[in-house]
Amino acid sequence: MKAPQQHQPIAVLPNDWLEYLGQHRIFELTLNESQKVAHTFDRANQFDSFAQQYDTRILVLRANDLIVAVGSQLRLLDLNAVKDAWITIAPQFIDAGQTNTDWLLDIPYKTLSTPKIDFTIESLSVNSSGTLLAVSGQQRLAIVCLPTSSFSHTTTYSAEGHVECKVFIVGQSIFGEDARVVKSLWHPLSETRTHLMVLSTDSVLRMFDVSGNTDEPEQLFDLTPTFGNTAFSKRRPSRGISVDDDLGSEEEAVTFTVGGKSEKQSAWEPFTVYFALRNGDTYALCPVLPHHSVVHNQHLESLACVIDAKTTRLVEQKLKDDDLDSKAVYYLLRLQSQWIDDLLESAKPLDGDMMAITSNQHCIPFDIQRQGPFKLEGKKDAISMSSSSSAEVSDILFVKTEPANIIVLAFTNGIIKTHLLGTEVDPQWLMPTDTNDTKDWKYQLGQYLFSSNVLPKATVQEVIDLKVKSMTPVMLVQDPLYNDTFYAYHRAGLHRLALTKLVDNLIALEKVFASGKSQHEFTKALQTWSAKDNRAQVQCLIDSSIANTNDPFLGMVIITDIYLTYSILGLTQSYKLASVELGLRTLESTSSYDTTSSSSPTTTATPSFSSSAASDGSSTTTTKTVLADTPYTVPSSTELAQPKIVVPPEYAGKKEIVITENSLLFMTQASEKLYNNIKELAKSKVKTEKRLAVQQLELGRQVEDIKRLCDRIEQQNIHEEQREKLLAAAQNHGKLALRIDSVLRKVMGSYLPELSNDEKKWVESLQEIQKTVDGDRGYMKRIEMLQSQVSTLRSRSAQLSGQKKPQLTSAQLASVRKQLDEQAILVQETREKINLLESNMTTAATS
Repeated sequence: MKAPQQHQPIAVLPNDWLEYLGQHRIFELTLNESQKVAHTFDRANQFDSFAQQYDTRILVLRANDLIVAVGSQLRLLDLNAVKDAWITIAPQFIDAGQTNTDWLLDIPYKTLSTPKIDFTIESLSVNSSGTLLAVSGQQRLAIVCLPTSSFSHTTTYSAEGHVECKVFIVGQSIFGEDARVVKSLWHPLSETRTHLMVLSTDSVLRMFDVSGNTDEPEQLFDLTPTFGNTAFSKRRPSRGISVDDDLGSEEEAVTFTVGGKSEKQSAWEPFTVYFALRNGDTYALCPVLPHHSVVHNQHLESLACVIDAKTTRLVEQKLKDDDLDSKAVYYLLRLQSQWIDDLLESAKPLDGDMMAITSNQHCIPFDIQRQGPFKLEGKKDAISMSSSSSAEVSDILFVKTEPANIIVLAFTNGIIKTHLLGTEVDPQWLMPTDTNDTKDWKYQLGQYLFSSNVLPKATVQEVIDLKVKSMTPVMLVQDPLYNDTFYAYHRAGLHRLALTKLVDNLIALEKVFASGKSQHEFTKALQTWSAKDNRAQVQCLIDSSIANTNDPFLGMVIITDIYLTYSILGLTQSYKLASVELGLRTLESTSSYDTTSSSSPTTTATPSFSSSAASDGSSTTTTKTVLADTPYTVPSSTELAQPKIVVPPEYAGKKEIVITENSLLFMTQASEKLYNNIKELAKSKVKTEKRLAVQQLELGRQVEDIKRLCDRIEQQNIHEEQREKLLAAAQNHGKLALRIDSVLRKVMGSYLPELSNDEKKWVESLQEIQKTVDGDRGYMKRIEMLQSQVSTLRSRSAQLSGQKKPQLTSAQLASVRKQLDEQAILVQETREKINLLESNMTTAATS
C-alpha cells in the first residue's frame, strides 16, 4: 500500500493488516539470535552431504495461530486478534488521513515453554487435529502438546508469562550424528492423528505412534535400493534389479511424501509412500499405513471390486502352465485380495463416511517390496535436462488431480520436473528367497516382481527452470484450495506453479475416452491434446534476489480463513515477513490463474474506445484497434540458436585445403545451411517490420483517443468540491469494507461459538479437578501437612533415640504403630488419587 499524502483522507481495506504484520514483535531478533539463524541455515556446508535436503519450515499455521521458531524458542501469535485490532483502528486512520504501527504493540504473542527443546529448530509440522507440533533439528526430534486454540482461560502460564507445554523427545536413542533427521511428516490416515513418519540420513523411514511409544518406531522401512545396510540384511534378498553392492551417495533417499487422504474415488495412492533418491530416481512403497487408520467406507470396497474383476478376467483367459507371468499376476491379486479382506474384517464404523481399520493383524507374513525406479518416458532432452552432475533432488510432492496423479520433483539447481504417473502403484511384497523350487508360487511371484516389466512408469511432462543463480534447497508446498497449484520457495524467492492448462486438457481428453468413440477418433483427440499448450503457468510472487541479497526463504504458510484472508506469508532468513494476497477462482472460469485480488482479468477482448469527435460533444465516433484479434507471436526462427558447424579434422587448423569432391560437398552443404538460416531470418525481419508498422498506427490512434479523453475531463471543470466528494466516496468505501468484515466476525462468533455446552461443562469439570488438587484444602495441601507431621515425628523420634527408652506398655506401642501405619496408608492413597487425576487431565488436554 502506497504511503498516503499528509492531511488527505485515505481508504483502507480489511486485508491491509497484512502489510503491517511483518512489523510485529514476534519477528524481532536479537543480534545473537540473528547470527545463530544465519549460521544454522547456511546450506553451503561441504562436509554434510545432506546440507541441501534438510526440510526447512520454521513457519507454520495452526487454525488462526501463527507459530514461528526462533532458535530453540517457539512463538505463537493469534492472527484473529491482529485483524480484530486492525478492524477497530482502521476507521480512525481513515479519519486522520495517516497510519502508524502503534496498534501492533497492544497485541502480545505467547512463548511456548519447552525446556526439553535445547536444539536449534529447523522444521515444524502440525498434525491434522492441531494438538501436536513436530519440532525437528538435525539430530533431535520432539513433540509439543499445543495449547487450545486462542488460549482458553484454562491454559496454564508460568511466572514468566510463558505457556506451559508438555514435550516428548522422539527416538532419543535413534537420531543423532549417524542418523540425522531429514524430513518428518504426519500420516493423514492416522486414526489418532499421532503417527509421525521420519526420514533420516541412514535412508530409513520410521513411523512413530507418539501417543504410545516415542522411543521405538511402530514400523520402519529401508529405502536403500542396493540392500547395503547391514541392519536390514536379514530381510533382503540375494537378488535384485541393482547390481551394485555398496550404497553410493547418489542412491541415498533424501525426501519422501505420501499419497493423501482416503476418499470415495481413491485407488492405492493413500496407501503409498513416494520417495526420491539423490540422483533423481523415484521409488514407491505400497501398502504403508498406520496400524490404526481411518479410511472412507467405500474406499476398500471399491478396491476389492477392482481386484475381483481383474482376477475373474485373468481366470477366464484359462492360464497355461508355461504362462508364468500371468500366474504370478494371479498370485499377486490373491495376496492383495487377502490384505483387503483382513482390513475389512477389522473395520469399525465412525461418524460420517469414514471407518477405522487395523492393519497389524493381517495374515500376510511378507515385507513390503520397494517399487522402482520409475521408468521415465518422454523427450530425451526433458529427461536429461536436470541430470547435471551438481544437481540433487531437494523435495518431492504428490499432486492428486481428477484426471491424473502427478509427481513433482524439485532439484537444487532450480529445476522443477513434473511427471504424469502412467501406471498405478499397487501393493507388492518381498517374496522369500530360501527356496529353489521353481514351481513354488512364491518363487514365481518373486521372479516376476523383480523383473523390469513391473516397474512403475511415469512420463516427464515438463521441465521448468526457475533460473536460480546458485545451488539452493527448493521446497514444495501444495495449495490447500486448488489441487492443480503448488508453490516452490528457495533462496531466490517464491514461485507459484499452476498446472491448470494440463489438468483441463486432460479432463477434456478423458471425456472423449469415456464417450466410447472409436480408436481413430481417440487417437486424433490424443494428438490434438499433445499439440495444445499444456505448460505450467509459473509466476514469481516474491523475489528475494534483488541486488544480490542473500536472504533465503525459511518457510511459508497459506491462510485460507474466510475471515482472515486467502494469502501467502513467507519468512526470510532475516525474519522479514512478505505477504501476497491471492485471488479466488470464479465459477465461470475455474481454470483462471489470478495471483492477486487486484490482478487483471483472465479473459481478454479486443479493446474498443468511444470518444467525442467534436469538442462540444455533438457527435460521437467509435474507433477500434487496428491490431489483429489473435496475439502476436515471435517468429520461431528468431528463438532458435543458430547451429554450430563442426569442421572435419582434415580441414581444420592451418592445413592446406585440397579441392576434392568431398571438400566441395562439405562447403556446399555448409553454405546451404547458412543460406537457409539467413533466408528464415529475412522472412522474420519482414514480418517484424510489418508488425511494427501496425503497432505504430495503433499507438497514434491511442494517443489521439487519450488526448480527446483529456480534453473531455478538462471540459468537465472538476472543482475542488467535486474532488473532495471523490475522496469522501473512497473514504466511505473503506469504512464500509471494514464494517462488512466486522459484521462477518460477529456472525462467525454467533454461529460458530468457541465452546459448546458440553465443552463448557467439561472445562468446568477440569477446573473442579484442578481445584481439588491445587486448592486451599486440596490434595497438595494435605500432602504438605502430612509430610510436615511425618518430619515432626521423625525429629521427635531422633531426639528420643538418644535418651533413655521410655517404659511403654505393649498396648501403647501397638497404638503408636497403628497410628503411623494409618498415616502412611493415607499418604499413599492421596498420592495415587493425585496421579490418577493428573492422568485424566493429561488425557483430556490431549483429546
